[in-house]
Amino acid sequence: MIPWIAEGEKFSLIGLQTATDSSVSDGPIAEGLEAYTSLKLDMPGHWREWLGTMRVEDIEASTLILVSRQKSRSPKVLDGENQFLGHKVGRWLTGLQLVCPLSVYEEPINASGCFLNGELDVRQVGTLHRFHDNLIDLRREVSVDHLVDAAGIVTVLERLMENPGPHLWRLMRCLEIYQKARTLADPMDRVHQFVRCIEGMLATTTGNSRSRFKSRTELFIGPNHHELMGAIFDKRSEVEHLHEDESLVEFDRTKRLEIAKMEVMVSELARYVLHRILSDSDLALRLGSKKLLEDFWGLEAPERRAIWGEPYDLMSPLKGFREDWISDRDLGADYP
Repeated sequence: MIPWIAEGEKFSLIGLQTATDSSVSDGPIAEGLEAYTSLKLDMPGHWREWLGTMRVEDIEASTLILVSRQKSRSPKVLDGENQFLGHKVGRWLTGLQLVCPLSVYEEPINASGCFLNGELDVRQVGTLHRFHDNLIDLRREVSVDHLVDAAGIVTVLERLMENPGPHLWRLMRCLEIYQKARTLADPMDRVHQFVRCIEGMLATTTGNSRSRFKSRTELFIGPNHHELMGAIFDKRSEVEHLHEDESLVEFDRTKRLEIAKMEVMVSELARYVLHRILSDSDLALRLGSKKLLEDFWGLEAPERRAIWGEPYDLMSPLKGFREDWISDRDLGADYP
C-alpha cells in the first residue's frame, strides 16, 4: 500500500507547481480533502507507458497536490464517484484562487483513478489552464491557513449546489469570469474581465454602469476612490469597444505602469469580493441573482454596510511596490 491511498479507494487530484510554506504538511485539511507536498506514483509499468512518462513526472514534480478520495463500490469503473471527487478537488482549487494570489510555474495537472489489488490505476489525466501573475508580482507561499480557508469555500459551494438554479446564476457567472480572467496574460484584457466580474455584483443596467461602478464599489473599498474607479472602468470600456489603441498604440511607460497598477488593484478587488461572498453561504444565497442583487442594493446604506462588513484597502496590493522593478520589456515595449 502506498501512504496516501488505501485499497479499494478512488481518487481525484490536482497537482500544482507552486510555493508552499513550512506550515503545509502531508495529510487531511478538511473532511474529504487532503494536501501533499509530494507524491510518488508507484504505478505498474504498463500504466506509465499508457499515460506517458512525462505526464506521470509532471504529477510527481508538483509541490502541492490537492487530493480527494473515498472508498468505492466499483473502483475500476469511471463513473459518478470520479465526477464527485473531481468536482470536490476542483472547488478546492477555486477556493484557493480566492483566498490568496495563487501563482503556478506550469499548467496544473489533474488525474483520477483508483488503488486496487495493491496497484495504483490512473485512468484519466489532463492539464488545466495555467493562471498568470500580475505584472506587479503578488505571489505568496501557500500556507495551511490558506488551504483551510479554501476548504471552507468548498463547503459553501457544495451547499449552494444542493439547490442550483436561477437564484445563483449571476454569482456563478461572475465566479466563472474570475476564473477565466486569471488565465489571461494581457493586462488590458485582465482589467476588462475583472471589472466585469465586479460589475456583475453591482446590479448595473444599460446607461448607468460607469456611475454605479464608481458609487456602489464604495461598499467594498470606502468612499475615497470614485475617480480611480471611473478611470479603471474607462480602461474596461476601451477593451469592450476595441479602443485599446488609445492606451497602447505608442509605448508610454507611465501609461503602461498605470494600467499595471489598475490591473493588480481590480484583480485583487474581484478576489476579495468573491471571497467575501463565497465564505458565507447565507450571503451567497442573498446575492446570487440579478433580482436578489437589486433587492440588496435597494437597502439603505447602513443596512448594506452591516451585512457586508468593513471595506477592503484598495491600495494594499501596491504597498512596498517600486516602479523600477518592472522593465519596459515587461510592460510590452518592442525591441529590435
